[in-house]
Amino acid sequence: MKKLNLLAVLFLLLSVSAWAQESSEDTGAPVNRNGRADIPGSLYFDLGFSLLQGRPADMETSFFGSKVVNVYYQRDLNLGKNSGFTFAPGIGLGLERYAFDGQQTLIFDRTEGTSSLGELSDIYGAGLSVNKSKLIANYVDIPVEFKYHTNKNDYSRGFRVALGAKFGVLYHSHTKSKFEQDGESRTVKDRQGYALNSFRYGAYARLGFNGFNFWSYYGLSEVFESGKGPSQTEANTLSFGVSIAW
Repeated sequence: MKKLNLLAVLFLLLSVSAWAQESSEDTGAPVNRNGRADIPGSLYFDLGFSLLQGRPADMETSFFGSKVVNVYYQRDLNLGKNSGFTFAPGIGLGLERYAFDGQQTLIFDRTEGTSSLGELSDIYGAGLSVNKSKLIANYVDIPVEFKYHTNKNDYSRGFRVALGAKFGVLYHSHTKSKFEQDGESRTVKDRQGYALNSFRYGAYARLGFNGFNFWSYYGLSEVFESGKGPSQTEANTLSFGVSIAW
């Protein structure tokens, strides 16, 4: 799975770089001494935590184990000359991790198309010592932001604040469990849909100075399909963290 994500990120970066460099050449963007065009836009690398709002009472999750990584390319388009306001569309990957406490995992019923909570010991036998149990959901995202920059001459510097939205398409999901049983360490990955919504959307905010930012996202769409999540929950995602921009 890590190889798949690395390949997806590499393909995305190569595609964006090729598009952006072609755009730079078409618009006469400055070229530095080594002959490479100064690519417009910014690459954001977000790190943070994800919380499931409205989850069932019996679904216990770990705060520090529930992480998110976003890799986005965005380009600022001026909204008025020297106004400091820009519109920034983009594209990237959103990699969500929800960690379960205890011995819980998700079980998917292919016939009903529903997911439910289950105990790993009920699936793999008694005597387990569980190290990790996670749900992984990976998305191709399209973030769009309206920004205000205090430095109107160089958007990469100075204070900025952004409000916007994010739209995503689920391209991969699986559970991952690590446990010890009978003196042996086991890692089990089960790729299923788990009744996750194929599309997501929500509100997004970012503020920062120079290349450092704080960000937050609240999912207005439910994580699970209506009535098909554990205990028929739908739940919403609340994510927040820090990011570095290049």
